[in-house]
Amino acid sequence: MKCEKYITGKYALNVHHPDDNNEPTGDWHGYIWDNITELPNEKITYAGNGFKINTFSIWDDFGIYDDTDNFKKKGIIIKEKYVFVADYYRAILDLIYYNLLNNGNLMGLNCITYDHFDNNKQINVIFDKVKSLNNNINEKQYANLENWILSEKKYFLQRVA
Repeated sequence: MKCEKYITGKYALNVHHPDDNNEPTGDWHGYIWDNITELPNEKITYAGNGFKINTFSIWDDFGIYDDTDNFKKKGIIIKEKYVFVADYYRAILDLIYYNLLNNGNLMGLNCITYDHFDNNKQINVIFDKVKSLNNNINEKQYANLENWILSEKKYFLQRVA
């Protein structure tokens, strides 16, 4: 099965992996799904081919999984064959990329890694993966990315001190 689009952003951060007991804690605003009765839905942020966020050329299918059965179990009507969702890593990577391209900065994402991940090992996945952005952003965006990484690391040091 080839993924052409997937749920990302805050909607993906509020879906818990059904098959992963070691998942990060993620977000806690599950209520954003309360009025979603069918998929696809125009309220939800999608990424992929033909969408504002398309990071397939950067991360391929890293962090994207089929969650069709989970949504069916919740009583959501599925109008397509599959429902793909970004895991927490991919959703945050998509947010980073989108904000760099559209806002030029990551101000709205301060502390996002520490709000959504439980330990340094998980957080380092993000820091390792954002290196792939180097060829996809300009110098100013790269400088903003570097500052954001330093800020995230500084926050962590303050948090564990």
